[in-house]
Parts: sequence; C-alpha cells; structure tokens
Amino acid sequence: LTVIGMLAGCAKEPEKTPDPVTPAPGGDNTKPGTTPDPVKPAEPFVYYYVRSSEETVLNPHDSNLTANYNVNDRVIGVLYNQVPAEDGVSGKYIPTFAAAEPEVDATGYVWTIKLNKDAVWADGTPINADDWMYSWSQTLSPKLLYGTGESAAKGTVEIKNAFQYYKSESDKNGVKWEDVGLKKIDDYTIEVTLAQKYFKGEVMRHFSSRTLALVKKDIYEKCIAADGASCDYGSSLDKVAFCGPFVITQWSKGTEIIFEKNPNWPQADRIHIDKIISRVVTDESTRLELFEKGEASFIDLGTNGLAKYGEDPRVRSYDSQTINTLEVNHNHADPELAKLLNDPEFRTALFYGLDRKAIGKLANCNPTPFFLSTYGQALSDGTMYRQTDGAKALVEKYAPNNGYDAAKAKSLMDACLAKHGVTGPVKLRIHYTETSEASRMATEYIDAQFDIVYGGKIDIEPAAIASSARLQLMRDSQKQAVGTWELCWSSWGLGAEAYTPWKKFQVYTSTKSNRYTNYRNEVVNQLCVENEKEEVRLDEQLTLQNTFKMEEAMYQDMTCIPVYGKTSYMMYAENVDLPLDVYVPGPGFGWMYSSQK
Repeated sequence: LTVIGMLAGCAKEPEKTPDPVTPAPGGDNTKPGTTPDPVKPAEPFVYYYVRSSEETVLNPHDSNLTANYNVNDRVIGVLYNQVPAEDGVSGKYIPTFAAAEPEVDATGYVWTIKLNKDAVWADGTPINADDWMYSWSQTLSPKLLYGTGESAAKGTVEIKNAFQYYKSESDKNGVKWEDVGLKKIDDYTIEVTLAQKYFKGEVMRHFSSRTLALVKKDIYEKCIAADGASCDYGSSLDKVAFCGPFVITQWSKGTEIIFEKNPNWPQADRIHIDKIISRVVTDESTRLELFEKGEASFIDLGTNGLAKYGEDPRVRSYDSQTINTLEVNHNHADPELAKLLNDPEFRTALFYGLDRKAIGKLANCNPTPFFLSTYGQALSDGTMYRQTDGAKALVEKYAPNNGYDAAKAKSLMDACLAKHGVTGPVKLRIHYTETSEASRMATEYIDAQFDIVYGGKIDIEPAAIASSARLQLMRDSQKQAVGTWELCWSSWGLGAEAYTPWKKFQVYTSTKSNRYTNYRNEVVNQLCVENEKEEVRLDEQLTLQNTFKMEEAMYQDMTCIPVYGKTSYMMYAENVDLPLDVYVPGPGFGWMYSSQK
C-alpha cells in the first residue's frame, strides 16, 4: 500500500477513499488495491465415539473382545487395510505398510511382499522386515499361546508350518520358528510360503488381520514374563506403541480414550478426523441423551431410540452377520447336569421350545433358527449361502416356523428327563451381558416361556454379567469342568464368513483355541479339515456341499442353540459425511474415513 501511495503521488492523482466491498459468495471478495480477508481455518474434526462395553487391553495379539477390536483397530499397523471404495457401496484392500500387492512365484505357493520403505512408528522410528518378523514370532508364540494365534497361522490362508509351530509346546512336534513359512529376504522384502494355493485377494485379506499387526520389540520384550508364558504389552500407555491411523494420547481404562490423528500413518491422507474422544456409556438412554446434546457422533438405536427416531430418514440399518446363540456348557462339573447338557436330545428340546418370532418382536431382532448368517457369499457369482436350495431345505427340515414347536419341545424333554431318571425341575442359569438390552429381554422372555412350554420342569435363572466376565466364564470350561454356568449368550461375527461361510463352523471344532467350550461334533471337526484341502477349497460346489453337511450336523447335535440375529439401527451426527452409502462387512459405513460436513 505504501508503494502504491508513492506511485499515486508521483502521478499527481487525487487520493480517494475506497468503496466498501460487499463479499460475494464463492467469488473474489476483494477489489484491486485492497487486502483480501484472511481465510478462516477449518474447525478441527472431532469425532465423539460412544461405546457400550469396556476394552481390556491394547495388545492386538491378545484382542479377543469386540470392545478391544473397536479400540485396537484404530491404532495398529498391518500390511494391508480395507478402506471404502470410490463407488460408495463396497470396500477394497490397499497396501499400507506393504509397498504393493503381493506377488506369487511360478509354483503358486511362495509369495513376495515388498515393504513400504517410508513406514515409521508414530514417534518416527523406522519400520523394516525385522519388526514384522518379530511381531509374527510373538503372535504365533507357542509359550504365549494367544487365543488368536490359530487365526494368524491359518485364517484366510494357511502359512506353512505356522500352526504346527504355534502348537509345538503342547504337541511336542519339534517344529521350530525357522521352519515357519515367513522369511526375511532383505530389510524391505518378506517371503511367505503358504500350505496351499490361494488367490491374491485372500493373501491381502489375511495380512490385514489385527492378529498379524506390529508390536514394538523394545517395549514388548520388557512385558513378557520370565517364564515366557504371559505378556502385559498394551496394559497401559507406557507399555505399548502405535503406528496406525491414530495414536492414543490419554487412556482411562474402561472409561475414556483420546485418539489423535497419526500423520505418520502411510495412508494418513485418507483420514480427515483430527481427534476421537471415546467414552464408555453402558446405558442406552444416556447414550441417546449425549447424541442429542452433540456429545456423540453416532448412536446405536435400541428400543428407546427407535421409539423416538424410528421414522427419521437419517436412520441407517443393516442385518448383522452375527447370530446370537445360547451356548451350552459341554464340560459341566455337576455329573447329573453334565448328563443332560451333553445329551443332544436335551439341547434339541430346548431349541424347539424357543418362540423366536416373539423374542424378535420384543427385542427388535430377527428370528434366526440357523447357524450361518445371511451375510455369507457361497458362490463366485454372488449367491449367498442362505439363498441356496440346500440351505433353505435344511431350515424347512429342522426349523419350520422359525424352529418353534412347543408340543415337540415338551415331548422331547419329557422323554429325555425320563431317560436320565430326572423328576424334579432342572435349574439352568442363562448368563447375559448386563449392557445388552436384547439379550436381557430375550432371557426374561425365555424364563417365563419355559415355565409354560415344559410345565415347570425347566427352571431358568437369569444372570446379568459383564461382557468380559461372560466370555471368561465360558472359556474356563475349555481347561476344566466347571459348574458356574449352564447356558450363556454368545455371538460370533467373523469377517471370514462373508467370503467363506463354512469357516464360521471352525469355532465349534474341538481343537479351536478360542472356542467357547469343549465341543465334540466329529462331523464338523472332519469337514473343517476337509474344506481346508486345496482340491476342495478351490472347488466351490464341493465346498458348498460340505457346508450343507456341517450345518445339518449342527442341527442333529444341536451343538449350540441359535436364537436371534440383531438388526442394527443407527444414526450419525449431522456433521459426519460417511464415505459408504451401504453397510460393508469390515469398514461398516466407513466412519473412520468420514469427512466433516
């Protein structure tokens, strides 16, 4: 302005007062000779993430709870990540800590993965092949024997000798770490040898698993107990390191977590959220109140929320791939109860005594009298498992009328109790998660319904329990006979089921390390092994036929009792611009990649 004034003076032009400028939306709000208004910086995008259950640990290798997934998946580093696709209706896998998609050799078994040379931990420490090899040796550690180790060894793909190494301490099979099909070629190249031939997409999906995520060696080794059998990595912020999309800056366990965007994540440009404030709020009414006050960016609508917002156009919904089942204690310490609980006739009698339609109406759920969800794609042409004639025939045969037949239930129960010489009422505790409104309502309904169906011969005792305690209750029965539970609500939401439905049955095999109880279904055991064979796995029709056989075996044995599938209803805050228009297994609606409106 000084220079302009001097020039004007030299030209002997009279001074003039500039006319006031009226801002024009979207245009140039200045006139020649004026200073433009400073651009107002965008407000930071803070996402308020309210959760209903408590996390327990930040170790991705020991992450068995959904509550832990919801935290760990924000901060971990994996080779490939599933992100929303540009079409807004699907997801795709992209390299993150890998530099490119994996490449296979002429044999079809050996894959080469090039690593991202620019990858670093959140603190800037470089990441190379040694970090990956160390992390994988720990998730597969035969001494630590994490419940997730089996999935790391043979989840979507099977790594050569990985499962054998993972079981080497207990099986005494002599397999060593150097025998496992994971090799460092150089600082930024890893070679993976698989037990069978797989497609590239399967390899990428396997190495996107949190069980194969990075852990930081210098911290991790200080967290391993002297006997090598336990590790408290991730039990506090000074015992964990981050390299994922976000880092945790504050952690009040089970109460509140503050996440900050990690600018060093290889795909940081995809993240538009600056901060996540995550709180645990168990009461639905309180969560709804927080949403209405703008202190929650998302609300999962239960009975109260649907009553108020059920017709709101902002409501999104999807049928969960998770089926809620009543687990049966197959390893009960009471010999009399053990006889009943281990009798398929007793379990089948309970199956037919459940009015799933009434339960569904009461708890805003879908009656689900089958073992595999509607989310599993069985054939490459897009045919879903539940759409196949074979799957429909199984439901028609074993579960007409949503599996409810009161007369049949009482007849089977009377015969079973007489066979075992039981005359008095059989007391069965049903443990449900104290924060789950649906399981509470279902349990209370079953309590009242069974009195009528079985004429007082089955006495249900509802028992509220924390989610983590409920899981521990069930898994204790893997190691020894326990008398602390008879029936317990459970649910498996496995990503693998979306692409290979039969893999849902793996959690009901007698060898699965993270199973709920001691299952003994030999048909399922054998066919799960059969379907892993290369000649079967690559033949989708043969795989499908085996899947029919497994579901039928589950009906005949009634290994567990399927009851309902939850339809999830939710709303997002007005300022959240979601990248996906439909729910996609994996990223969901893609809230972590959302933008601020």
